[in-house]
Amino acid sequence: MYWIGIATHAFVDTWAHQNFIGENCSYNAFNNLLAKFSPNIAHLDALDKPDLVGLMWKDTRLKDEKINNVTRFSEASTMLTELYLNFTKRYNFNINKFLLILKKIMSNNEKNNYFDVKIMTSTRIKKYNKIAKIISNFDILNYKINYWRDEFFTKLNNKNYTIKSNVSFKSTSWFKFQESIKLHCNFTLQTLKLLKINL
Repeated sequence: MYWIGIATHAFVDTWAHQNFIGENCSYNAFNNLLAKFSPNIAHLDALDKPDLVGLMWKDTRLKDEKINNVTRFSEASTMLTELYLNFTKRYNFNINKFLLILKKIMSNNEKNNYFDVKIMTSTRIKKYNKIAKIISNFDILNYKINYWRDEFFTKLNNKNYTIKSNVSFKSTSWFKFQESIKLHCNFTLQTLKLLKINL
C-alpha cells in the first residue's frame, strides 16, 4: 500500500511539477524576491502553487504564463483512473461520470485564487472521501498529521519524546514507508536503465 501511494504521488506530480527540474537549476528560477535568496530547486520559487488543486496562477518563465491546475489535475486524474481500472479489470466502472464529479470538486466552485484554494482544502478532501466511499464501500481514514510519529514515540512535552518500549521500529508505518521509497527509487532507476535513459 505504501508503494502504491508513493508511485501514485510521483505519477500525478508528472503533471503538477511540469516545467520544473528536481535539482538546483537556473531554469527553475522565478523573477521574484524568493528566487534571489533561496536555491532554485524544483518549484521552490513558486512555493506550493503547482501542488494546489484548483489554483489558477502565473508561471512567468513560460511564453503562455497562465497555469490552470484544474486542467492539470483533471488530466492526471484521467490517466491515473484509466491505469487503475486497467489493472483491476473494473471495466463496468463509469469513468466519465466519476471524472466529471472529480473535476467539479477540483474546480472549488470557481474560486481559484490562492487563498480560496487554501481555505477550501478540507472541504475538498471531505468531498473526495465521500466519492471514494461510494465507489469502494470503505470508510476513508481521517488524516492525522502525527499518527506515524505517535505510533513509535510518546510525547513527554513540546520538545521531548521517548521511544515506546513495546514497539519495534521495523513494524512502524514510518519504517515501511521509507523502505517503499527505496523500492520505488530502485525500480524507477532500473526501468530507466532498461530503457537506456541515462541520468
